Parts: sequence; structure tokens; C-alpha cells
Amino acid sequence: MKKIAVLLFLAVLPILAMSQDRLKTSNYLHGKATTDYEFAVERLLDAKPTALWGYLVKPSFSPEYALFCYKGQTGSELVLTKAKENIWYAKERRNQVKIDSIGLRINNSLADSIAAFFKYAVATSVVYPGYGPFTIDTDYYGNKTVYDDIGLDGTTYMFFNEGYAAECWSPHDGLCVELVKIGNELFKAVEQKDINGTKGVRPQLYQCA
Repeated sequence: MKKIAVLLFLAVLPILAMSQDRLKTSNYLHGKATTDYEFAVERLLDAKPTALWGYLVKPSFSPEYALFCYKGQTGSELVLTKAKENIWYAKERRNQVKIDSIGLRINNSLADSIAAFFKYAVATSVVYPGYGPFTIDTDYYGNKTVYDDIGLDGTTYMFFNEGYAAECWSPHDGLCVELVKIGNELFKAVEQKDINGTKGVRPQLYQCA
């Protein structure tokens, strides 16, 4: 049995680089954390259920960070939070991890455009069946894609919209890469307090639609 499992692992490894065109539905919902790590990430990165949309990144080794959008009557605020050290490896010191926080105002039109894109990505995410340590998706044409339950080092990217969440793991191409690019550009713009950097994201939204 072990020999068969090893052969299966070697057989699916080449598929890891295939396109990831849809996010994987996440069990993560605010207040539904099931591990000490998830509780710590939710609390420290200030992930609130009232956010219009959100983007949370969990690297294997570097610090976790998040970006959430809160919509108001006259404008929206992007709130960036970033841990000063990796929360996972802080272990028993997780409650003492320091967090940097920065805010940036944007107009509601841009906030709504990003929300619509994130909503589409989350709504079209797929619940992939697990096969032991693997998660394999077969599309309409029979192409197989192996997802992120193997335990390799990488980064988990989570996208939130209206209380729902979906994720991908270290994507190489496809829609997931475009989502990550947009999330990272927004994060960088807020980090640098560059309002023009946030406006530059809008053309990318139309290209990906």
C-alpha cells in the first residue's frame, strides 16, 4: 500500500504547475476558527466580518499580512495589517506578536469594482475532493490539477467577500495568479500610501473579467 502511495505521489507531481483558474472554497469564516493559529491570525490581523472584501496572505516562513476594505457613505477605507514576525512560528508567543497597521481612503466606485471581482472569484470557487494528502481537480476536458494539501512550503492566499472565503496556494498561472497580483498591488499601494497605485488596479480588473 505504501509503495502504491509513493508511486501516486510521483505520478501527480508534474501536474503541480498546471493552471489554477478557480479558487478552492475555504472553510474559513469569521468566528469559525478551529485552531490556535487561526484564532491568532484572525485576532492579530483584525479580520472583521463587516469588511466589504478582504485579502489575507499566509506565507510558510515570512510574516502574515492582510488587507480589508470597509465601505462608508462618503468613501471606503483600506486597512492593512502586517505581523512583525511569522505568527505560526511564534507558537506560545502568538498573543505577543506585534502588528503594523496602515489605512488609506479610496472612492466607493473602486471599492465596489474590486468587490465585484472578488465576489466572482469566491462565488465560482470549487470544493475539491481530497485524496489523502492531495487535492485533485479534473476540469471539463479531463485535465487534472493537484492543489495544496501536500504540505510543501509556499504561500496561501485567501480572498474574502461578504463573509465567504476562498483560497489558492502558490499559483503559477491562470486567474489565481491575476487575483494575487491585484491583491499584492493593492497591499503595496496602501503600504506606501500611494492612492494612484490603487487606481492602477482598475484596468487589471477589466482585463481579468
